[in-house]
Amino acid sequence: MSSGLEDALSRIDSRARIGWLATPLVIANKPQPTPLPASASRIDPQSSQAWLHEVESYLTEVGSLLSNETPK
Repeated sequence: MSSGLEDALSRIDSRARIGWLATPLVIANKPQPTPLPASASRIDPQSSQAWLHEVESYLTEVGSLLSNETPK
């Protein structure tokens, strides 16, 4: 006759084999927001316009290329 612990471990093992426990269980603390560095408050928005335009153009091009892809 098997003990209750052995029965519980057997059930967990069988569930893991059929995919119920595809990822390990993780118990963690609630994530906390990360404060911005002091240098972030000194960014001049006007000096970033050219860079932001380049990034926007790049993302638009990538979005256009991806829209032509066929989803699997």
